[in-house]
Amino acid sequence: MSQGILTPLESAVELVRSVGMRLPFSSRKDSTAAVAGLVMRLQAPLPAEEVDATVDAALDLCRRLYAGSRSGDALPVARAILAQASAAGNRRQTRRTATACGLLSADTTDLVGAIEYQVQALRIAMGDQDVVEMSRAWNNIGVATCVSGSYGMAVRCYQRAILLVEVIPGPVHTRFAACGNLADCQYQLGEIDEGLRSAERALREMTPEFRDQDPHSAILIRRNLVRLHVAAGKIEEAEPHMLEAIKLAEKVASPRARIAADTIRATFEIATGRVDIALTRLDEALSHARQMPSILHDVLACVIRAEEVAGNAARALLRLEELSTHIYSTGVLRAREHVELAGLGEDAALAR
Repeated sequence: MSQGILTPLESAVELVRSVGMRLPFSSRKDSTAAVAGLVMRLQAPLPAEEVDATVDAALDLCRRLYAGSRSGDALPVARAILAQASAAGNRRQTRRTATACGLLSADTTDLVGAIEYQVQALRIAMGDQDVVEMSRAWNNIGVATCVSGSYGMAVRCYQRAILLVEVIPGPVHTRFAACGNLADCQYQLGEIDEGLRSAERALREMTPEFRDQDPHSAILIRRNLVRLHVAAGKIEEAEPHMLEAIKLAEKVASPRARIAADTIRATFEIATGRVDIALTRLDEALSHARQMPSILHDVLACVIRAEEVAGNAARALLRLEELSTHIYSTGVLRAREHVELAGLGEDAALAR
């Protein structure tokens, strides 16, 4: 079958799996064309008996695209299968696909859309009285809020996510993830002692299964511990976490993991006086991060700190201006797009 062309006999689930198998061997242009063809197929009605298998296969494809820094390609796939699951009245798959749409929207900095999708997932979880899924939704709402730089609001979301599953004994993935995310926000807010407690708890909550299934979260927990220990002046305690993060990133071998490892290593290098090496490393990380809007602000913040330590005030100010533009201008543009899509653009224009 040629790229992006559907044969009449090929089912939707077969096409999803076929596109997924070709991804590692296709150019970005070819795979984007194939994904576009897949979206067209997923927008056509599906037999009821194929919905579950198609959603499962499509979600796996979305995860792989996300790991490869291609959330923009994955989002139309997720939206198409959300529509299929909703039309089939499948509550579980509707919740799962709404969650995926929310995470992918946040990764492309469509923060309004991200929160709307997660609220949809939350309502289904509340209707099913599923506290674990309610916790997951609040954690994901926190992720979207955090991308916007609203760390105080994100802290409240993560605390609610943790509280919902506090009484559940044994490992709970949402508690593990929310504790790690909470630690990052507390670091951003300068709450170093609280952040260390949250990060250490996340580490205790992390089982080998969680680490293997969600390696990116495992890397970020180590990143948080490095930053927090450095901020607390405990450089020696930061080093083992840096080394573990690098080891995990090498196993994952994704652009997202590589950028996280570079910023972790640079943070340690800045703390140990090797600022020139850190800046060289961060320049490369920044060039890759420009393809991933949701993590660009984190890399820029690390670059700004490095430039300040190096005494490069002018360069630090330039990066700070870029950071401000990225966070605020992007948010305004996305909000404007959302208003226009809702059909309110004319009214909003008249109100100005």
